[in-house]
Amino acid sequence: MVSAFDAPAGSSGHAEVHMERSDVSPAPATPRPGGQGISKEKKFSRCAVLEDLCPPGAKITLNYNDHRWAGSFQNQFATDKWIGNLKNRTVTKTFQAASPANWQSALKEIHSILWTKWFLAEPEFSELSLPVEKRQEAGQISDAILAELQVVIDKLPDKKSYQKRS
Repeated sequence: MVSAFDAPAGSSGHAEVHMERSDVSPAPATPRPGGQGISKEKKFSRCAVLEDLCPPGAKITLNYNDHRWAGSFQNQFATDKWIGNLKNRTVTKTFQAASPANWQSALKEIHSILWTKWFLAEPEFSELSLPVEKRQEAGQISDAILAELQVVIDKLPDKKSYQKRS
């Protein structure tokens, strides 16, 4: 490889470098331990079950890497009625996948926050309206939905540990 120091005297100090395709090899793909079917790009999941739990304007995702539920509400629907932690656009809760009570309570907390925000914002934004039969009680998730999600939780890879930066 040619460096700027190899440039002929009197030149601008910039050297033209030509690399053949064989000089560059892609990094080998390494499978993630325990993560069969979960690619690096797909560390978040928005399965249909989670979409059914959300009010209009909101979403819930599951982060496979750090075993974390994330719930967010679109900023365009922000209202002055959102006070305290309701002002945050996104709320996250980590959980222990091995403990059903732990992941379920974390999900119920996210569900509660999103539906509370929706109930406060809905009167101000017509695009958030829902028929009464589709409205959910904040924090209440049926056992059938929890059973469906248990299958997803059981397939999670080991929780990724991140190095603390000093």
